[in-house]
Amino acid sequence: MIGNRQHDYIGIDTRYQLFLSAFNTAKPKYKIPPITKGYRQGMNPIDVLYQKTQAVMLVGDNGFCEWMLDLFHNKEWMTSLLNDIDVDCTNIHRFINVYPIKNKCELDNLIRTYDNFIHYKKTFASLTPSSACDRK
Repeated sequence: MIGNRQHDYIGIDTRYQLFLSAFNTAKPKYKIPPITKGYRQGMNPIDVLYQKTQAVMLVGDNGFCEWMLDLFHNKEWMTSLLNDIDVDCTNIHRFINVYPIKNKCELDNLIRTYDNFIHYKKTFASLTPSSACDRK
């Protein structure tokens, strides 16, 4: 029987929400408690990581700063981070081109997230001890 099976159809709103929750950058490995503590629970961990990096660079908390920079100097972790940002950017680009997003706020959010991720990637890739921990 060819029926009207509504459960086979996923609306664009549901698809959008599922898409946002499936970001590679939202993986548990990026939800690092000393970094994510104090930030909104639903934030993408990469947004939090970027904001925390900027705050530490501004304040110059050397102990915490060095601990964070150790993450960025861990080649395996860093490669994974940059690759996951690339994958999410590619998926955002595809999503925008495949699904007709009529809600301007949702489209703007995806474009802003894409732009932010590109900026975060450049920032993370440029971190060195002298660029962060020595600022006061």
